[in-house]
Amino acid sequence: MAAAMAHALRERGVEDAVAAMAGEVGVLAFRDGYDAWTADGNTRDLNELVSEALQRVRSAAGKLG
Repeated sequence: MAAAMAHALRERGVEDAVAAMAGEVGVLAFRDGYDAWTADGNTRDLNELVSEALQRVRSAAGKLG
């Protein structure tokens, strides 16, 4: 999945290293959102949960830099 994301980004002109990292981050956010989506009692949309997970990753990265 990460490789497919990175490939699509490279085709859009994104630098190799940035595309590779973005692909891995995308998988991380998807996995986190998917886990929340499949949790017992969840009624929220997968897209919403993945978007929130990506925002958490962005926030965490900002605190590191």
